[in-house]
Formats: sequence, structure tokens, C-alpha cells
Amino acid sequence: MIRQLSTELIVLYVYCLQENEILSHSIIKKICVDSDALVLKVNNVSILDFEKICEANLCYNDFSKVKNNLSYYYGLVQTGNMKEIDEFIFQVNLNGIDEVNDTPTIHGIQILDDIKKDIIDLLALFPEGIKISFVERVLEYNQKCTSNIFKQSIATLSKMNYILINENDMLRITHSKYAKASRFNIEVSIEEERFTELISSCEHVFTQMAYEECEDSEFVFCVDTLVELKKHTELIKHLGILDKYINLLYSKYRYSQICMLYKYLTDSTFSNTELALLFPLRSIIQLLDSMQKTSNFETGLRISNGLSNAYNLKLFEAKFLLQSYHYTKAIDTIKSDLNNYESWSIYLNALQHLRKDEILRREIDNLTKDTPIYDDLDYYYIILRNCGHLYTFEKAFCLLNDSLNYFKQMSNKFIESTCLNNIGILYLYKDINPDNLKIAKDYFVKAKQIMHDLKLNEEYQSMVNLGVVHFCEENYSLALEYFELAKQLLPTSLTFDLLKLESNIFITKYALNIQTLNETRLAFLDLVEKAEKMPDPWISLLCNYNLYILKRNSEQYSGEFTTNYPGDISSYGLYLNNSNTKVNQIMLGVSPHWRY
Repeated sequence: MIRQLSTELIVLYVYCLQENEILSHSIIKKICVDSDALVLKVNNVSILDFEKICEANLCYNDFSKVKNNLSYYYGLVQTGNMKEIDEFIFQVNLNGIDEVNDTPTIHGIQILDDIKKDIIDLLALFPEGIKISFVERVLEYNQKCTSNIFKQSIATLSKMNYILINENDMLRITHSKYAKASRFNIEVSIEEERFTELISSCEHVFTQMAYEECEDSEFVFCVDTLVELKKHTELIKHLGILDKYINLLYSKYRYSQICMLYKYLTDSTFSNTELALLFPLRSIIQLLDSMQKTSNFETGLRISNGLSNAYNLKLFEAKFLLQSYHYTKAIDTIKSDLNNYESWSIYLNALQHLRKDEILRREIDNLTKDTPIYDDLDYYYIILRNCGHLYTFEKAFCLLNDSLNYFKQMSNKFIESTCLNNIGILYLYKDINPDNLKIAKDYFVKAKQIMHDLKLNEEYQSMVNLGVVHFCEENYSLALEYFELAKQLLPTSLTFDLLKLESNIFITKYALNIQTLNETRLAFLDLVEKAEKMPDPWISLLCNYNLYILKRNSEQYSGEFTTNYPGDISSYGLYLNNSNTKVNQIMLGVSPHWRY
């Protein structure tokens, strides 16, 4: 094999060359894909060449058996994959052809000593890699393995190409087939006992390490491993570890993982309330906030209600009611406790969804006319972030930009993303022209990237808005791609967002002629039926309005509905009035971040 140490890599097997042929630049140029880049195209070895390779590298008896069943053995090497052929030749020479079957590597695993088997089994559990020092500690405890023996075992496995050591001293298995062979091997009764002891040693070592001074990433790795090993009942004995673990996950925006841990623990030991009572208040609040951010509203509401005798959790009770679309109940729960910005943010959010625009604008003006009066400034700026649709572009931009700058200073990437998303929407509200669409797209791309990096499904919101931008640019195919990908990320509990997104999807399919006019109207009839069950009047407006636009009755409809709609009919949705297409005057649903 030849490596060209530049931006390209040339791989050339000796089987590409004729006997006694000298490798030269002209030979490389003759078989390369691109004469400038000198990148070789290496095809799978043909069945005839596979036969020749076996003849040259196997003893007469083994080769005879291969030749008699050539198609079968050619299939075992993935019809000519050179790496597989290498492994095949190695295993046949090591064990004989009679020991080779559909999983030939299992024989290679079986002849290893217990220490090497333990190493392979451990790496099979951690396909992304594990620190070499962690493996050594487990082997030291499990097998009384000395440092020298461990180093020799690692060197041998590396030479056999079973394992790889990267630059960060991380060990990983080189190929998934070795992990598969490891799993097959431990199904044998004697190996199963050895593997059980290995898992028990992992539990002991990782629990011990979690109590030691170590880097946060190492601590999280240890507890992650214990969770993966299904040691939930054991973990509950270590509340100090769990408290630290939840705090670290929360600081890294790993909200889904916190909720999953809690589910594991409640499934195996306690009820929601019983378990929550074991934790300090900080962990309870982080848990409830994680439930909120991952749209686990019913579970969150159950926990907050169950703990109401021990703690005052009215704020969270109101949040879960709000996000479960019980707006009036949320207001009733919180209105007597409007003594901080967090409670005000919940109250104002409920008013937003009830479309009490005049009351809402008046309350926000009162809250923002003077310097902040409460200490919880995060929620003061969340209130600013949520009010963009209520004001002129200039005022709304100032309020949202203040919010963005504050959360940047706080290094809160999650809410920074939500601010970027909402500022992008302001440019769509301002005017649908190429300049504003470009600026809006830039904001949405930045917002999306942050959520993507944080691995949070809230990425769906900026994806919806990017779809809206592409729709406005009449790039309907790309708009549909964004809308459908956003739907895959959208939590099923968010019925309001789902109806809004489905409206966008149906309109886009109509624009692309994927759906006929009648099919689209039938789809909107179904949406209208669902939307009218929602307490937010705007979602009903969106679906009814678009249905009437499809019937080309917009003027009559607009006058009819204005008298019943509690807010400003032109606010929040995005009306397309400058298009000469068949979807002119349609209303698209944008996706602002209001919830957190």
C-alpha cells in the first residue's frame, strides 16, 4: 500500500501490478480516475483473481477445498473486498479451511487468551472508543492483569489488526465484524460466565472512578456506562453521583439524556414522585426544566403536582399547563404570583396564545418602561425575545437584539439560538423581498447550526423557517424538503406546531402539483377539524383562511372572521401577497421560539 501524504490518498494493492512490473508514475496515471489528482480507482478483486490469490497463499489441501466451492468463499469476502480477502487468508492459514464459515473471525476470537478476549469484548461495548487507561483498570481488577501483560496484549491485538489506538489514547475496534464475532463468542456457556464477570468488573471500576477526582467528561463517561449496563437499581444507591451527573448533563444541554435517566430509574425502582423526593431541589428543577425542553409535559406536570406538598412548584405546574395548551388554567395558576420575570413570562405567553394582543402589548410596555425590577434577568430578556410580532420592525429588532446580546454574554447557546431564530422572523414580517429573505436565511442557518451542535430536536423550528424562506423564493422542492425533515424532529406532543407545519406541507405539495386542488382542500378540511379543537384561535385562523383562499373567497372570508378573532388578523402568520403563482395570498406558518 502506498500513501501520498497530502490532501489525497493513493491505495494500490500489489495485485494490480503484473509480475516483475515496477510501480511508476505512468502506471498510476493509466488507472487513476482524475489525472490531475492522481487518485486511483480500486475495484473489487474478480472471482478469478480471488482464485489466483488463494492458490498463491494457501496450502494445496485448503486451496483445493476453496476451488471446489469458489462462489461460496468469494461471497464470504464480500465479492472481492481486498481487506476481507486479507482476513480470509489469515484465518485459513491460522485455523484451516474447515473452520471457516459465515463468521470466520469468530475462530480468531476463540483462540485468544482471556485477557485479549476481555479487551475485544470491552471495545465491542464501546464502538466509539474508550480510553486505554479505563480498559487497563478493568483488566487489572478483573484478571489481576499486570501493566506489562496488558501492554503486550494491546500490542498483539493491534498487530493482528483487531484494535486501533488513536492519538488521544483511545482504543477502538477496527471493524464491526470483530464486535459481531465477540457477541457470537460470548453465547457459549463458558464464555458467557467470563463475560458476566467482565461486566461486573466494569460496574465496580466505573462506580469507583465516578467517586474519584476526574475530568467532567470522564465522570459522565463512567455514569453513562453504568446506565448503559442497565445498573439503574444500583445507581440509586449513589445519589451524590446522580446529582452531579444531572447537573453536568444540564450544563451541556443534554436534556433528553436527563429525562431518559429518570425514566430508567422510575421503570426499575420508584414512582415519579418518590424518586424526585430523593434528590436535592437543584436536581428537581433541572429535571423539570429538561422535561419542559423535551416536551415531556404530562410527566413533568405529574412530578410537579406530586411534589406540591414538599416544594412550591407553581411555576413549573403553570409551564406544563401552558405547553399542554391549557392556557386559561396556566393563567389561573400563576396570576396571583406575578412577583418575578419567570412568572410574568408564563402569564404573557398564555396571553399570546389566547391572542390577547392589546393586553399583552400593554403589559410588556409596563414591564420594559423602567430598568428591571426583579433579579431573574434571564426571563426579562426571554419576554423581550417573545414579543417580536407585536411591534414595528424597528422597535421589535431593538428588543430582540438586546435579548440576543444578553444571552451571548451569558454564554447560553440554547437561548442564543432561539433569539437568532426570532430575529430572522422579523425580517420575514418586514417585507418579503430578496434582501430580507437573505438576511432572514442567515439568521435561521446560524440558529439551526447551534441546535444541531447541541443535538437538540428544537432544530426543527429554524428548519421550518428555512422552508418558509425557500417557499417565498418559489423554490418549492427545497421548501418541502425542509418542512418534511422538520416534521421528523418535531415532538409528537406539540400538536399546535404539527398542525402549522402540516398546513405548510399541504400548500407546498399543491404548489409542486404533487397534490391536486381538491386533494389539498380535503387535507385542509381535516386540519380545520383538528385546529378548532385547539384553544389557540390563530391555528384555526390559519387553517380556515387557507381553505378559503383555495376556494378563492378570501375577501369575503377576511371580513367574516375579523369580527370573531380576538387579536390582529395580520399578526403572526406570513401572508404571500406579492406572488403571481397559484398560491398567492396563502398564509404560511412561521415557527418562533416562545416556550423557554
